[in-house]
Amino acid sequence: MFKKVGKAWDSVKAAGPYAASCARMSRGEWRVAVLWGWGHFKEEMGHYWMGTKLLWVEVKIASRLMFKTLRGEPLTRRER
Repeated sequence: MFKKVGKAWDSVKAAGPYAASCARMSRGEWRVAVLWGWGHFKEEMGHYWMGTKLLWVEVKIASRLMFKTLRGEPLTRRER
C-alpha cells in the first residue's frame, strides 16, 4: 500500500514545475495555451474518429467473410 502512495506522490511532484509555470502565465499566455490545446485536442479526436471508422469497416468485412465461411460457401479469389 505504501508503494502506491509513494508512486502517487512522485507523480504529484513531477507535475510541480508544470503547475508552477501555469500559475505564472498571464491572461494572454493562457489564451494562446488554451487555443493551442483545443486545436491539438480536435486534431487528435479527428485521428481517433477516422481510426474508429476504419476499424468498423474492417470488422464488417471480416464478419461477412467469417459468416460466409461458416455457412460453407466458398470464398472468391478476391475474398481469399
